[in-house]
Amino acid sequence: MNRKVFVLAIAATFMVPMTTYADVKLSGTVQAEGGGAAIGQINGEEVDTTTLSTDSYGALANAGPNHIRLDVDEKLGSGITAFARYRVPFHTTTNNGLGSAGQEAYVGLKASVFQLRFGQLETGYKTSKSFLDPFGGTAIQARGTAGGMTGSNRLDIEAKADPNGQVVTDATGKTYTANLKTVTASTNHRGLAHGGEVKNALEIALQFGDFTATMFGVFDETTDMKSAGGLELKYSQKDLFSFFVSATGDELFDQDFGSNGLLNWKVGGQFKMAGLSLGLQYEDAELGAFDPNLSGGQYIMGSVDYMVGPVAIGGWVSQYSSDIQDGEKWVINDEQIGEDAMNWAAGIKYFFSKRTLFYAGYLQSDSDNDYRDQSLYGAGIRHSF
Repeated sequence: MNRKVFVLAIAATFMVPMTTYADVKLSGTVQAEGGGAAIGQINGEEVDTTTLSTDSYGALANAGPNHIRLDVDEKLGSGITAFARYRVPFHTTTNNGLGSAGQEAYVGLKASVFQLRFGQLETGYKTSKSFLDPFGGTAIQARGTAGGMTGSNRLDIEAKADPNGQVVTDATGKTYTANLKTVTASTNHRGLAHGGEVKNALEIALQFGDFTATMFGVFDETTDMKSAGGLELKYSQKDLFSFFVSATGDELFDQDFGSNGLLNWKVGGQFKMAGLSLGLQYEDAELGAFDPNLSGGQYIMGSVDYMVGPVAIGGWVSQYSSDIQDGEKWVINDEQIGEDAMNWAAGIKYFFSKRTLFYAGYLQSDSDNDYRDQSLYGAGIRHSF
């Protein structure tokens, strides 16, 4: 027997039992981008200006959407299906990360109007950003220090103060005398905002026609997230419009029903017509907010994406209003500095096919606190399979 045929025959003996009982799908995304960023000023001097194209953890999102995903489905009968997902990220510029902490990993059951998932999940609070951001997963996405949405963003350069509150140190090791009185550490959003996943989460979803109601909670008594959870209601007409309202909190399901915890809530939607997509969202955030304090703030964000043939032109604009109090503000040259910000991004995408595209764009973030100002340009290629 030909050696190749023999090897295939052996492989088939292992694969046939698996494919007989379950549908296994492999998918993923590979993206690489380059560009540059100018980040922040103190007393008129830039904190960090860098051109980055090979830094997997730097200003550009080369860790962005890159992942490999396995989905498994099995019909159990009586209209019930078992399913599972495992998704692991990686970085294109250094080809690492595949063996590190994964992203989604869960098992579940679903029927016609009911779905249950348990594991590490991306919640509806996070995934609804796909209705709004035409540049999600790129350096010019609307998230974190970009000012458009809550969540992590590696462009964030957090200040570190000495015990006397007099010295600011940036990520490159440069120090600045800024008469800084208070820097309160950022609240860890731990998947409750627009970045990351929620661990040890149980989610229940009910769908009635075009309406979907979802609730999730973390009930692991060994973690400080044991009372965290979220609620979402969504109405969607395919290829026409979608509307959602949702909330998450780190103590949403405690005995006082969230009265002692930190809470995010938002309302928004998307409208589509003849190649045009318009998005609008209002978010009130105490988790994953723009400035590093426990006060949070409010975002108003609008977006547009217009496609003609293989070309799409898009952008977003956001106004951030901080709830920071005078006692928490930076004090530079005896002046208290606010954190309100105006942020916008614009760019273009060219689709070689449904799975492969090129994109380029520019992002600008202007804050009352010049240390958080950013200007960034980036370009990249994304391929999905």
